[in-house]
Amino acid sequence: MGLKLVYADISQFRCDALIIPKYPDQNTIPFFNQAMQKAKDCAAGEFVFAEPTPNCRMLIVAALPELPTENTEKTTDCLRNSLDAAVNRKCGKIGIGLTDMDLKSTMLEASVQTILEYPQLDALDVYLIVHRPLGNDDLRRKLDPFIRSRLFPFPPPHTAMAAPEKRPVGIFGRRKTAFRRSEAMAEYEEMSENAVSLDERLKHLDEGFTEMLLRLIDESGMKDSECYKKANVSRQLFSKIRSDLRYKPKKETVLAFALALELDLDQTNALLRTAGYSLSHSNVFDIILEYFISRRIYNVFIINEALYQYDQPMLGSE
Repeated sequence: MGLKLVYADISQFRCDALIIPKYPDQNTIPFFNQAMQKAKDCAAGEFVFAEPTPNCRMLIVAALPELPTENTEKTTDCLRNSLDAAVNRKCGKIGIGLTDMDLKSTMLEASVQTILEYPQLDALDVYLIVHRPLGNDDLRRKLDPFIRSRLFPFPPPHTAMAAPEKRPVGIFGRRKTAFRRSEAMAEYEEMSENAVSLDERLKHLDEGFTEMLLRLIDESGMKDSECYKKANVSRQLFSKIRSDLRYKPKKETVLAFALALELDLDQTNALLRTAGYSLSHSNVFDIILEYFISRRIYNVFIINEALYQYDQPMLGSE
């Protein structure tokens, strides 16, 4: 749950509520021409309910100011009020549609900041949808060979697998195996008499995820707020991490922080290990992250576009 960025056809995105800005260029998107007509008299900062599309049960047209020529406060208020309207009508999956024109203005930055500061974000699935009906073929062409070269090869189809070698059981059947196991246990206990106890070992745990993350933020010179916003993580989630030294985040959240801190592959793996994860060449998601980190490309939105192309989970809030 939280905020995710996806590149998709806005008209085909399935959600409970869809919020779209009032822009003339969206008249060309299916189902939205009537909605734009209904919102034509809305002043900047207002919103209106329009006829829902086949893929969403509620369509909200928000008259967001055309930044940066107008005040960002109107954008914040309009978007927050639109989210309130969707939440009050029991919508849990909310899409917010943007066009490529929005990415060239400060619309994206203002929208992301407003959503990340929304009080109920952790209980919602909010998607910032950049309208890309045809997808990004160039990105996929670059990633395909890289992913294929690293995936573990699977056995050819219809290949006969050799049967595992059977171990002799002996005349006593399973009892003989059990006897050998108890012998080994006795030997281990004898060797362990002078060894450090388990309780003693547990008193000397390595640096945990929260400790390493806070240390890396301090070493980077960033403020906490700069880091979690750059990682596309909500303030509520970051507060939860900071207050619990043994917090166990999702893998996507760890990687989002690694990108925000611009860690190299070794540092990224070290941070992953503190949460019990690692990058694997048997996982498409991991290979995509390795591709970008090894090239020092740390833009979460660009990486999320690649993950979306391969139907992988997005980076950001849990």
